[in-house]
Amino acid sequence: MKIEILSLAIFSTLLVGCGDSEKQTLVKRYFNAMQSKDVVILQSILKKPKNAAMFSPESGFSMTLKNIEILDEVDKGVNVKYSRFCYPDIVVPTIVVNTDSGYKVDLMATMKGEFKAMKEAKPLRKYCYDFEDKPLSGQLNGKPWNYVKSHSREINWGTSITTNVSLYAEDCDMEYSGGCNLPNLIISNLNLDAQGGNLGPKENITIHTPPGDNETISQGSYRVTAVDDKTVKLELSFIAGNGNALNGHIMLEHTK
Repeated sequence: MKIEILSLAIFSTLLVGCGDSEKQTLVKRYFNAMQSKDVVILQSILKKPKNAAMFSPESGFSMTLKNIEILDEVDKGVNVKYSRFCYPDIVVPTIVVNTDSGYKVDLMATMKGEFKAMKEAKPLRKYCYDFEDKPLSGQLNGKPWNYVKSHSREINWGTSITTNVSLYAEDCDMEYSGGCNLPNLIISNLNLDAQGGNLGPKENITIHTPPGDNETISQGSYRVTAVDDKTVKLELSFIAGNGNALNGHIMLEHTK
C-alpha cells in the first residue's frame, strides 16, 4: 500500500534570509529537515521528538504541496504562506512553544491548523485539470495504459450494498482472481450522477496493481456528461507521481 500524506510537501521553498529571528530560524530548519527526511534533526526541534518518526523514509511519508514562504513572527509562532495549484494561497502559523530546552515546533498543533485551512480552501476552478478530447490513455506505473473496457460488481457489506466500478487496459477475466495483470482504475468513489469536479479526500480514484497494491489519487479532475438515459461520458485528468498520468474520456453504461 502506497501512502500519500497531504501535508507539508515542498518542491521549492522560499525562505527568509539574513536577519532571521530565533523562531524563524527554527521554522526554517523544521521545513528543511522534513524535505530531507532528517529524523535526527526533527527529533531535536519538535516538542515531542517521537513524532519525528512519521517523516522517516520507512514511514511512507510523501510530500505533495508546491511552495511555501516563511513570513513574520506572530504570537503563536511564525506565519507560513502555502501556495497550491488551482487554490488560493493560505497563511497558517507554524506553532512554536517555549520549553525548558528552548523553542520547539508543536507538530500536532501546526498540522491541525494546516489541515483545517486547506480543507476550508475552495479551488479556483470547477475543473482544475484540463481534459483532452481523446480516448482515456496515458501511463500507470510508468508504462503505457489505454482503456479497453469496464467492469461493475456489487459488494454486499451486510448493512449496505455498493457498486465497484473498475477500468481495465486489457481484455482479461475480471471475475477471476489473478486473471488480470495490468494496473486498473477503481472509480467507485466518483459521483456519476452529477457533473464531476476536482478529486479530493472523498471523490478520488484508486490505482490497483495486481496482486494487491493500491494507490489513491486525490489530485485531478473529472467531468460527467449524460449521453442518454443509461450512458454517461466520463472525462478524467490527473498527473501524479510514480509515473501515473491519464487523460481522456470513456463511455459508461450507468443507471441512476
